[in-house]
Amino acid sequence: MQLKLFEDISGVGDALLGRTHGTARGVEMFDTQVRNATIALADIFDTFTSFTQTRNEKALATIPDT
Repeated sequence: MQLKLFEDISGVGDALLGRTHGTARGVEMFDTQVRNATIALADIFDTFTSFTQTRNEKALATIPDT
């Protein structure tokens, strides 16, 4: 259930996970799904990086100068 929720929220679908549903899908459709999922993941990772950088800057600001 948690994996399904993560897939739904993040945009990571079957294409990026390497799963296919039969041969009815074309290469273009598969490529588009992989590109869309990759963009969604890049956004999530960029947001996470931004949050951690902000957290680190605030943590360093609390350390008194010696």
